[in-house]
Amino acid sequence: MKKIALLMISIISFFTYNINVFAKDTVYSLNKYNDEKLTIIDKSYNSKQKTDGFVVAGTYNKKGDNGKKQSNVIYAKMDTYGNTSWVHSYKSANVVSSNISNVLYLYDEENKITGYSLVISFKDSNDIEKNIFLKIDLNGKVIEEKASSLDENILIKKLIHINNEGYIGIANSNEKAYLIRYDKDFNLIYKKEYQEDNISFSAYQDIIQIHKDNNIIGYATIVNIKKDNSSQIKLINNDLDGNIINTIKDNFEANSNPKLEMSDDGFIVYGITNELKLTNNKSTSYFINTYNSELEEVNDSVGSTPIAKDKVLKLLPVIEDNKIKEYLLLYINDVDSSIEVTKINMDGLEKSKIKKINNTYYNISNFNTNNNILYIIGQINCPEDDDCDYNNNSLFLISDQDKVIEVKQSDNRNIIIGTCIFVGLIILLIVLVRMYKKNKK
Repeated sequence: MKKIALLMISIISFFTYNINVFAKDTVYSLNKYNDEKLTIIDKSYNSKQKTDGFVVAGTYNKKGDNGKKQSNVIYAKMDTYGNTSWVHSYKSANVVSSNISNVLYLYDEENKITGYSLVISFKDSNDIEKNIFLKIDLNGKVIEEKASSLDENILIKKLIHINNEGYIGIANSNEKAYLIRYDKDFNLIYKKEYQEDNISFSAYQDIIQIHKDNNIIGYATIVNIKKDNSSQIKLINNDLDGNIINTIKDNFEANSNPKLEMSDDGFIVYGITNELKLTNNKSTSYFINTYNSELEEVNDSVGSTPIAKDKVLKLLPVIEDNKIKEYLLLYINDVDSSIEVTKINMDGLEKSKIKKINNTYYNISNFNTNNNILYIIGQINCPEDDDCDYNNNSLFLISDQDKVIEVKQSDNRNIIIGTCIFVGLIILLIVLVRMYKKNKK
């Protein structure tokens, strides 16, 4: 009996102290400026063209001469362990506030990455908004600050790289949308206004390359227009020169907020759908539509988890050997506000949920992955009862994909209690069997 009692105590102690169904994540912050928030994350490179961490960028706030908050750009390099290599902020004469829309790679003639370009929008003291390209080398040192050559109050929303030929992207003014093209040195090649009869407003939302056999054959763009007192979202096919060929789709849901992502053949459209009946009386989830290089919709899938429609929704391709292996989809669960990441296969279908983080005060904006590790960025909103250096800190969260899905703390306790009861029943059964055998003799 002593051996059995000792065995029981040992097993219960093991489970009590070692069972942990929480996936422990490591949180870092730049913790340098007030109201920091990171919005952009992309892989960083060293001089040997090897990935060595991430370039992150976002904004912080400070009070201007008028006493109001003004946003300013912050950018940094962090390694895969959360250590900061360098941190800088954008400061320029006559700039009242600034923001950031892109971080791009700089390439040499051999298509090697030599640094980064930050696409920064700023407002001067005359309330005029402009864009500049802030070129930095691999060590974060500013190489050049270059004007975008766009007219006043036309702001770049997104730029994407075109092989070794430069960049193409989208820009918007107060009422008009433009497709823009730059060479490798960010000299403006063209600016094409979106044209359609009888429209009073147009704004581009996204752009992506259309691939076929490892070649770019055109572009897909999403534009929001107003016409006859009504709004419409259109998916457009553009040729290599940026000219509109045709409309692929024009019947998106009103608040679907569609986005684009690349594919090895064609492209992907994803966004919000409200045409579902889910648990907890929720109706909003995600949709993923896959188009091939012939612009045919080959797959149309919807999620089964209620998601917050006003929070982050990001689809990330996982690339191995220059091929897309699968996708990762990050969203905020609308039932418990947890951060979730789901694997999506090449047909746009959900494979498995790999991450669930109980979210009490994280404001998530973006994420990336490296060697099966998730890197999630945003802002930490410090609770009133916590002692933080700043009220709002930048968030750089490192999370191992292979760890178990997180559950509530009460569920964690229930698992431990249930395990102890199960072990106790097994030991009780052993004792009864021994007593039975003893009495039988």
